[in-house]
Parts: sequence; structure tokens; C-alpha cells
Amino acid sequence: MKIGFVTYKDFPIHYGSSVYQGTTNTHLTASDEAVAHYLKKEGFQPEALCWDDELNLASEYDHVIIRSTWNYYHTSENIERFLTFLDSICGKLHNPKNAIKWNYNKRYLDDLQAKGIPIVPTAFIETEGSSSTNFSHVKKVMKGQESLVIKPAISGDGRNTFRLSTDKLEEDFNGAMATFLSNKIETALLQPFMESAITEGEISLVFFNNLFSHAVRRKSSPRNFANPCYVSNIPSPPQAAITLGEECLFQTYKLLNLPEGSLLYARIDLLPDGHGGFMLSEVELIEPELFVQHSAFGVENFGNAILSVI
Repeated sequence: MKIGFVTYKDFPIHYGSSVYQGTTNTHLTASDEAVAHYLKKEGFQPEALCWDDELNLASEYDHVIIRSTWNYYHTSENIERFLTFLDSICGKLHNPKNAIKWNYNKRYLDDLQAKGIPIVPTAFIETEGSSSTNFSHVKKVMKGQESLVIKPAISGDGRNTFRLSTDKLEEDFNGAMATFLSNKIETALLQPFMESAITEGEISLVFFNNLFSHAVRRKSSPRNFANPCYVSNIPSPPQAAITLGEECLFQTYKLLNLPEGSLLYARIDLLPDGHGGFMLSEVELIEPELFVQHSAFGVENFGNAILSVI
């Protein structure tokens, strides 16, 4: 049986050993390599499958597990190529294709909000629309806020993410829009800048086959607000966070018309709402870092989840 962990050709250039220390397979993160080692002890040997390698033989794999495809959202051309890659897979894809196609555009947040999930307040704008209309919308969203975050609706890793401040709002906005247009980014989202991402950190809940596995706290730095870089294990996450995470997953299954447990992995990112509760920042179903090495049972839990579906 062939199992592919999907990554990309230039992985070691962008995510070298300084980030994932201990990695020996240059196309896998240290976390994924640890899971691959666990599966090898059970008689299976996952292989790195580079989605953007024209010579890849995706059709030959029995199970294809999306892992570190952290370049598919870099250009509109890459997005189309990635979707074509998904169509070339003949074996079982994890997570399911309809989950991936729903999750890669952050408009899914609207779907979950409509189901009663509290989300970080989010508004969308079309970059090719009237600049004056878009800026009027930004000013409306800015009311009562010290700063906003604007980023592509299809993005990751803090790429092309900007902070808009009240004192130079129009200048910041025009700079962000110029970047979006030059990169053929059609839709952007606006959110209030959440100071809690720096002071308290985001809670990331990891689920395998719909079962909660572990949680980490991810804090951003003031200089790198868009990409949390301080990660620590949470042995006992707040029950309110777990309850919201489970409800997010439940509603996701309903929206996608999938049976519960059919998502091999999911990461639910939450931020404090300032009132003792939490709100959804993101649902990650495609290529999230799962932080399995930050938990005593993370590698085992993910490994066993994979064994249960192959």
C-alpha cells in the first residue's frame, strides 16, 4: 500500500532545519517525519509526494494525505494547478476534496457564522471594485477600532497580510490594495487587529477523526503579528474552548454533508472574546501544522488515526 504525505518541491528552501530541527527527509516537517516513523513501525512507509512536481505519480498512491503544501496559495496559477493535482488523485484523499475546496477560501467563515458560530468580526471586499467604495467600507469597519488587519481570502502563513492604522489609514489601504492587484488577488478580508493574539495567544485545538487530541497556545510577536511564532502545549485547555471547537467541527460536517469522523485531521484556531469565552479565528482542514510533537500523545494519536482509515 502506497501512502503519500503531500508537500512541495521547494520545501527545504523555505522551511529548513532552523524551523524543523531534526528533519532528515527534506520534504517533510519534523512532525510529519515523526508520524511517518511511527507508521513505519506498523509496517507502512509514507512517502513525500510533491504536488507541484510535474513528474509526481499521484495516481499510484492508495492514500494521499495533504500535509505541507504551503505554496499553493502563492499565486492564482498555483491555486488552479493545486486543484488540478487534487483531481489527478485516484486513491483516497485526506481530507476529502469537497472539504479542501470549501476551506481554501476564508469565505467559509460566513458559512459558520450563519450556523451560529462566533467568529472574529470579518468583512470581505472585492479588490477590483471601486476604490472609493472599498475605502468607504474600510472606514466603516474601522469605527471603534485602533487598527485593522487586511489579507487575501485565500492565503496562509501571514503572506500579504497588512495592518491598517487609523493615523495613515488611506495610505496603508492603498499600499495593501496595490499588492493585492499586482498579485491577482481578487478578494480580501478585513478584521479588527486582535491584541489578544499577542497578549494571550491563540488556542489551537487539534482533532483526529473527530476526536480531540491536544491543544497548543500560539502567540504572535508585535513585529510578526500575522504569523504566531511562540508555541506551547496546553495540558488542560479551557472547556469553553473545547466545546466551541467541537461545535465548529459539527457544523462543518453538516455544511459539507460529510459523516462525522470523515475528516482525518482538523485544527480549530480560537481567540479570547474578552468576555470569558472564545471566537473562531480559523478552521484548518487542508495543510495545518498539527504540532504533534508538542503533545506526549500527538504522534501516536495521528498515527493511529491514519491506521484507522487505510
